[in-house]
Amino acid sequence: MNRKDPEMLRGLAERIKQEHEWRGGFVDGLIAYRKENYPEIEKAMNKNLFKGGGMITVVSGLPRSGTSMMMQMLIAGGMGATYTPDYRPADSNNPQGYFEVLPVELEHPDSILDSLDGGCIKLVANQIKHLPLVNVDYPHGKMESRIIFMRRNMRSITDSAERMIHTSKADLDYLFSKTLADLLKYLNTNELNYMQVWYEDVLKNPVEESKRVSDFLCGDKLLDWESMAKEVK
Repeated sequence: MNRKDPEMLRGLAERIKQEHEWRGGFVDGLIAYRKENYPEIEKAMNKNLFKGGGMITVVSGLPRSGTSMMMQMLIAGGMGATYTPDYRPADSNNPQGYFEVLPVELEHPDSILDSLDGGCIKLVANQIKHLPLVNVDYPHGKMESRIIFMRRNMRSITDSAERMIHTSKADLDYLFSKTLADLLKYLNTNELNYMQVWYEDVLKNPVEESKRVSDFLCGDKLLDWESMAKEVK
């Protein structure tokens, strides 16, 4: 599905609504749609090593900062993930996929909260403001959120983004620098529990960075950091 085609996204959202209206509304429709169309994700979530632990992991950062790579690492490490494969499938820029959810699902977060216990979700840039992350009652009780905030050299980000969206580097640099400042302010103002992970550090020391992420998220219930490190390419 082409991310730049909002008409297709609206059509998908409307189809979900129509197909599942009888189930009790739009949110129930999204939940049913996910379960029926992505059984492999449901299966992975059920095998999630951390399900029932009362914590959700959010991967965030600017576009092209390594958020998709971090999602791959967490999944390889044993953590289930919530995403919608046909929203942004794999392409030459991200051969393993983007691991993102439909924007409409963020407008109706109840459609994904039930699957987040012990799992991870990718929320790029300002999407992080859509989900309740502090002192919130989730379907199975209160859950703590921890955020992995990806960082990358700004020039590398703008170089990569320019190839994808054909916007001038000057405009991208201004937009991304402002967005980054706003996001860091948001994280600190709301006293959210987050760690910063630099893309360049992961490439240079994948094992060490995988261990650091595991320690931050799980403490003594470790992710498989060796498998995480193998996802770094």
